[in-house]
Amino acid sequence: MDLADASASVSRPGLLRYLLPCLIHRLGGRPSGGARFEVSQQIAIGKPKSTGIMEITWNCDRLLHLNAHLQEDVELIRQRRSPLLEKATEFAGLALAVCAVHEYLPGRRVQSLNSGRAPDMYLSLAEDAGIEVAGRNSGLSAYRRAIQVKIGDMEQRDDLVEAYVSIWGLDVTLGCKRRIR
Repeated sequence: MDLADASASVSRPGLLRYLLPCLIHRLGGRPSGGARFEVSQQIAIGKPKSTGIMEITWNCDRLLHLNAHLQEDVELIRQRRSPLLEKATEFAGLALAVCAVHEYLPGRRVQSLNSGRAPDMYLSLAEDAGIEVAGRNSGLSAYRRAIQVKIGDMEQRDDLVEAYVSIWGLDVTLGCKRRIR
């Protein structure tokens, strides 16, 4: 899937302004390119997990309507001169979660981002469906730990009718999309 196409899975494209440069930086920083993630997913409760490959491509020229300074922002992160640097892995994880919504929940859209408590993204204006997201770049054990922590965070939210976790290991190119409720 192309990042420009995946942007349709966000109700307000401005939400991607800071996420896209972080993702492109974490995936090599080139003006155009692609990446493959081995994804384990369980979208329906009670159904077996499945694995597959999620391929992402991008061309910065096709994304300029979302961030007119995209290539400059990617370069500033690379040069370690961007305030986004400290959040680059987290924001890359959020961008990958948007891609997963586009790929695995067709027709659904991220309505808003949330800060401070689970979930990180809401899929409904009523805020009763959400996704808790993590991006990790420190290896397989941190990735596996994040899955358990994020599932625990979402299990505490009794007010959510629909709950998912979306965990991304950027150095091991793994992804997990799991429905909790």
